[in-house]
Amino acid sequence: MEPDGLPRSASSVAAATGVTTETVSKWRGRFLKDRLDGLGDAPRPGRVRTSPTNRSPSWSG
Repeated sequence: MEPDGLPRSASSVAAATGVTTETVSKWRGRFLKDRLDGLGDAPRPGRVRTSPTNRSPSWSG
């Protein structure tokens, strides 16, 4: 930790947030490239998921 009490290393950020150091490295790279806009959810590959609320249930109760 830094003197101000904030974690700075990838491993300390990962431990504090419950993710891997690889994820922290991705976050940091995206932030350096695009600042805050880079931290939003990125589009995922593949077919767009449909909401389960838009489909009728396959069972009846």
